[in-house]
Amino acid sequence: LVGIGSAPDFTVQLEKHIQSNVTLATQMKENGFADIPTEYAQEGTYRIYRDLLEEAKSHLLLHNANGEQIQRSIDIAKDVPVRLIHGLQDEDIPWQSSLDLSKQLTCQDVELILIKNGNHRLSSTQHLDRMVDVLDDILRWMQRREAHYIYTFYSKKAPLDDFFPISSRHINENYQCIKQDQT
Repeated sequence: LVGIGSAPDFTVQLEKHIQSNVTLATQMKENGFADIPTEYAQEGTYRIYRDLLEEAKSHLLLHNANGEQIQRSIDIAKDVPVRLIHGLQDEDIPWQSSLDLSKQLTCQDVELILIKNGNHRLSSTQHLDRMVDVLDDILRWMQRREAHYIYTFYSKKAPLDDFFPISSRHINENYQCIKQDQT
C-alpha cells in the first residue's frame, strides 16, 4: 500500500474551513455545496457538497464524527508493507497527517518517507523517481511473497510472447498486466 500526500479525514478540516468562512458557510447552507478556492482546478474552485461531508463522517480514521481527534488501531493493510510519502513543503495537507496515520496502522512494516523539498504535488523528476523506487520495492516484495504467482507485463502492440520482467519503470498505458498462477 502506497500513500502519496495522505489526507485521512481531510473532510474534517474542510468542514471547519467552510464553517469559519461566512461566504462559504452561507453558500453551503443555501445551496448544499460550497465552492472552495484552489490553484489545482482550472475553474479555480472545488465544489464540495454537504452530502460528501456527511457521508465522510462514517469513514473517518483519525477523528470521531464530531471532528475530535481519537486514538485507535487502524487494521487495514496488516499483512502488506505500507509506504507513506509526503512532502515537507506541502501547504495543502500537513505531513503530520501521514505521521498520524502511520502511528495508528496495526501493520508492522510501515515507513514514512518525507521529501525535504517536496510540495503537495511531488511532481518533479526527482520526486517521481523516488515514488517509482518505492513502487519497485513493493513489487519486489510481492514477487517474494507470492512466489507461486508470476506478474508479467506485455505490450498491447507486440505479440503476447514478448514478455519482460516486472518493473514499475516499464509500466504505462501501452502495457497490460497478467497474473499467472504457477502452482
